[in-house]
Amino acid sequence: MSDNQSQVADLLRIEWLLNAGFLITGPSGAVAIDPYLSDGCETLYGLRRAHPTVYTAMELPASVVVATHWHEDHFDQDSAATLAERGITFVGPPSCKARFTGRGLPSEQFIPLSAGESIDVEGMTISATPARHLVPGFLAEDAIGVVVEMAGERVYHSGDTEYDRSLLQAGDRGALSAALVSINGTGGNMNPIEAACFVAQLRPACVVPMHFGLWESESTADRDRLVDQFTMAIEALDPSIAVRVPFVGGDLAVVAPSGIDGSE
Repeated sequence: MSDNQSQVADLLRIEWLLNAGFLITGPSGAVAIDPYLSDGCETLYGLRRAHPTVYTAMELPASVVVATHWHEDHFDQDSAATLAERGITFVGPPSCKARFTGRGLPSEQFIPLSAGESIDVEGMTISATPARHLVPGFLAEDAIGVVVEMAGERVYHSGDTEYDRSLLQAGDRGALSAALVSINGTGGNMNPIEAACFVAQLRPACVVPMHFGLWESESTADRDRLVDQFTMAIEALDPSIAVRVPFVGGDLAVVAPSGIDGSE
């Protein structure tokens, strides 16, 4: 275990909320990125959950919620009112703010953030990085990735994105303690090999593959195949990057970059 990884284990806790959702908790607060807490996608698209939500909107222990783009499994509009009523601050691209205020929620509670911009909020710095997520019929032209800086550590979340060299700007502010990267290879996302090539260039201390495990229609075999391909590619390209695989187990799915992840 590297000193950097040990520090992350001591100072930050990263919990998987299924799919692309994560909760990052540190000494100054907690931020949830792309938490999908409702059943809105079942109502809209017939997509049923494979597992219950880790937290409800009333339970989510975060003071900040970041949405990387407006798609409903990333910006959960059905949970927004409850979260807003709790006084939680929202951060995300302008398309998300438009949907937030379109539901009658207070404009001042949503901070718009575009690629290249940074804000300090609730004891952490959140920087928006480029993403390319141009799905026909569901264009998300202002989709972003984010880097969260807290307790001297930097955690990158790719959001949904295809590979583009501009994604490497995620490392511009300094070394990354962890990278949370989409690997599902459909719907405008990198496949496992593309994601591994990107991560090998980005060179975080550890990487967490994501964007799977939410829908009932997904098979365990498909998830295992994606993760295995990604892990083998990382091992071939740069074995110094630790791969931590998120899982659902017990009351909470926990990923700690130190490797203390309660693996199945």
